[in-house]
Amino acid sequence: MSVMTSYKNCYFHSQDNLRLYYRDYYHADNALTPLLCLHGLTRNAADFNGFCEHFAPSRRIIVPDMRGRGKSAYDPHYKNYQIPTYLNDVLHLLTLLDMERVIVVGTSMGGLMAMGLAVARPGLLEAVILNDVGPEIDPAGLARIASYVGKTPVMEDWDQAITALKKVNAGFYPDFTETDWAQMARNTFYEKDSQIIPNYDPLIGKAMAEAGTNLTDVNMWDLFTALKNIPTLTLRGELSDILSAKTLVEMQQRHPLMSTATIPNRGHVPLLTETVSLDAITQFVSGLNHLPHPINEPK
Repeated sequence: MSVMTSYKNCYFHSQDNLRLYYRDYYHADNALTPLLCLHGLTRNAADFNGFCEHFAPSRRIIVPDMRGRGKSAYDPHYKNYQIPTYLNDVLHLLTLLDMERVIVVGTSMGGLMAMGLAVARPGLLEAVILNDVGPEIDPAGLARIASYVGKTPVMEDWDQAITALKKVNAGFYPDFTETDWAQMARNTFYEKDSQIIPNYDPLIGKAMAEAGTNLTDVNMWDLFTALKNIPTLTLRGELSDILSAKTLVEMQQRHPLMSTATIPNRGHVPLLTETVSLDAITQFVSGLNHLPHPINEPK
């Protein structure tokens, strides 16, 4: 059985009774600390396909779809589309799985969630990998994201979906082949009744608009400070409009345990399958002092 078919499709109910999905790349004899992969704002578990193919042979990986994305149920109360709610869902899942220690791999919004976990449950985190996100978000990139979230139209076919992705992302993936764009489209949209539909609840865009795109009300550096005693790796796409090179330097100054890697030919966000990404992550997790932890069967 190939790695890509070896995960279990699992569901659990959130504390407010929403049916949520996660993938479990399970290994009965694996004593290494599991990886917990957290995706970006409008993304889903499929973004970690290639990453999991690389790491699943050596350790357990849990990859949830946040509510309103992928195979998880849409929330009837759109105002719940916010990070505190997602953190509650993740902590509830980890409790159900009896997981007391994880390494978090957080892409974009998932990285902000990792910072939140460092505040709420620092003992849970053996280490954190931040993928193109930090405590300061470039306003230009934030405005770009706000301009399309919840506004992407239904497509007539996959070619149209690929064209739409290129329009928004071509500058961030200059070396992409047509195969790469097709794969990104399959991770971004799904097909229903001969239409190609964005794979997330469009009301996420409404929740974002009502919350505002100005994050100055939240002191993100305070959240980042919660990582100061937790080994951290931050990846930055060299073309990123979300995490600036200047912010990355300041993060290094404030976090003595943080290592970094810049991923060439990538904007927001690196796919985590690039050679530079995989080498940096492999070296980082290999250098951690892994301790055996109890592993239980998926529920």
